[in-house]
Amino acid sequence: LVAAKAAALVPLGLFFRLPAAAAARTGLLLAPAGEFGFVAVGLAKAFKVLDASTARLLTTAAALSMCLTPGLAALGDRLAEPLDRLEAAWLRRSRRARDDAAVGRAVKNAQGELVVVVGYGRVGRVVCELLDAKLQRYVVFDLDPHKATDARQRGKPVFFGDLGRPEVLEYFGVGAARLVVVAVADKRATNRVVVALRRLYPDLE
Repeated sequence: LVAAKAAALVPLGLFFRLPAAAAARTGLLLAPAGEFGFVAVGLAKAFKVLDASTARLLTTAAALSMCLTPGLAALGDRLAEPLDRLEAAWLRRSRRARDDAAVGRAVKNAQGELVVVVGYGRVGRVVCELLDAKLQRYVVFDLDPHKATDARQRGKPVFFGDLGRPEVLEYFGVGAARLVVVAVADKRATNRVVVALRRLYPDLE
């Protein structure tokens, strides 16, 4: 009974967009029988819907399930932190997937008017400032996901992506860009990006 109620209530909480930890706590706390269960069993017995032995069995089961409430509450507290971490990780992945899809569409639909900047270090930021001054649309890719997230929170079009990998270049449709500016400080990383670009898009500036 307790497991069945918890299994029904936790997904219901998620359906109504409760945080995962709150849904788990709510499902576990509401899983045991409540006081109304004793009233319902008593009424069912009085109206001869249940016989005496079945009523006793249900009353005992309800009482035992209520004894589990403190343990279920403690279990909900223990599950809260790992569930919060899992939910946060899932939200980050979902947000990154939406961002990736959006920037890929933007590059492909820009009809050659978008500049792609590789790297958001010191040089990359200077390049972005120059492009902003020229009112030139652009998008930036950087290997550091935290740097990309921080910049995007400040309103900058910076996304995580390794443009030294051909499959990433194709996924984001970099070949449709007006030009690509490689502003990576590391020489090996710069060479990787340039080689990948030249192999896939030999005519790209």
